[in-house]
Amino acid sequence: MKQRFRLTAILLSAVSLAAWGGCKVGPDYVRTEIELPDSYEAAGTADGVSQQVGADVSSWWTQINEPVLTQLTQEAIANNHSLREAYFRIQTARAIVGVTRGEIFPQFSANGAYTHMNQSYYNVSNDWNIGTSMTWELDVFGRLARLVEASEAEMQVQRETYRDLYVILMADIAQSYVDARSYQAQIDIAKENIEIQKSTYEITQNKSLIGKSSKLDESQALGSCRGTEATLLELQVAYKASLNRLSILVGQAPGYVDDLMAAVQPIPKAPESILVGIPADLLRRRPDVRAAEERVIAQTARIGGAMGDLYPMFSLNGSFGLDASSFGDMFNSDSIVASVGPSFRWNILNFGRYRFNVIAKQFTQQELIATYEETVLNAAEEVDNALVSYVNERSRLETLREAKDAYSLAYTLSEEQYRSGKIDFQRLLDSQTGKLAYELQYVQCQASLMDSVISLYRALGGDWMNNSQAMNPESAGGGDNVVAYAQSN
Repeated sequence: MKQRFRLTAILLSAVSLAAWGGCKVGPDYVRTEIELPDSYEAAGTADGVSQQVGADVSSWWTQINEPVLTQLTQEAIANNHSLREAYFRIQTARAIVGVTRGEIFPQFSANGAYTHMNQSYYNVSNDWNIGTSMTWELDVFGRLARLVEASEAEMQVQRETYRDLYVILMADIAQSYVDARSYQAQIDIAKENIEIQKSTYEITQNKSLIGKSSKLDESQALGSCRGTEATLLELQVAYKASLNRLSILVGQAPGYVDDLMAAVQPIPKAPESILVGIPADLLRRRPDVRAAEERVIAQTARIGGAMGDLYPMFSLNGSFGLDASSFGDMFNSDSIVASVGPSFRWNILNFGRYRFNVIAKQFTQQELIATYEETVLNAAEEVDNALVSYVNERSRLETLREAKDAYSLAYTLSEEQYRSGKIDFQRLLDSQTGKLAYELQYVQCQASLMDSVISLYRALGGDWMNNSQAMNPESAGGGDNVVAYAQSN
């Protein structure tokens, strides 16, 4: 009897393992083919932009050599609240994978009870029992395997979402940093021009006293100076706002980075050449694209899980226990109670509930495929737009440099000629106004050029060549600690 019981258990276990490695109902994931151009539209007209050779934008990101910016990004990785939330969502998804995988294996439970029955004076009974039971769903059609597939894909979605947030965070910090340095430079320019305009105002006052200029010249000089002072106040407000934004991005209260940014530094220099690759590379570079694809993979697996509900579900059930009328008799051989055997369940009359569930999941899959396709196309658009901005800002920067230098020389010449009485004040005022305007525009264009590079970094998916350790959620969050957490709790 014991030998037959053992043989039956071994046979059913072998059948179960064979079934587990066998067929899986439902479709397998096949990547949707999206037609993308062989090159970016803007790359063909861009000096210094290459799709094959050159310094890629992510390499520039690590070689920028800005200690303050490096410190800010490192603190943000450790403290940014959005990034921390994304990390814990990964850990939640990983734990759910463990839950789903656990359903593939036998499920054991223990039970015990004592019952005392007293129906009459002559009918008194006691019952002692303790035992274990086991239920093992044999995944003949791969329903559970598909659910594991779906949970693993969902975990990948959370990992890619973390990486996407990381890229966005790094880009936001860099742009706020560039904005702050730009405002510092503009504040210095405004202060320098205020001193120049104050000197000019004094000249007009002195000339007015000796009758060599009119009150009109004096009023214009004063108005020009006061206007620049008002501009300075606006720049100081914007500078403080950029610092507050940086503090929040690194996960701290406003004012945290003020001392760190106090020393004036130049705006980071844009790279002379950029490698952008081809549009098809976005499928592996962009975390948001990969996340969108993983959602399709998960939903495809869920279709298989739903289709598994249409097939018979086979299980292996068993129990072993001790049952006796007194505690002293529980460990006798006659008290042993054991059973083992297969069972099945088939949802044959459910009024289409399970079929409609499959159909619903199929439509959701089509929706996610459309979202994936749109995400890829939007990614290609963002890269091309960033390239157009980069190309135009480089050309505009050189044009503004010439305009700035020309007005600087014009101011020097007009100031000398006004002092000697060779020109009227309006000529001097025009050169002063032009000098200030183009100096500010030049700095703003430097910042805009850097913003286009940062936007390109973001559009290309971040550190797609260097694959920075910070892009790894496990390194940022302290590693895979789900198992350790479960064991300790």
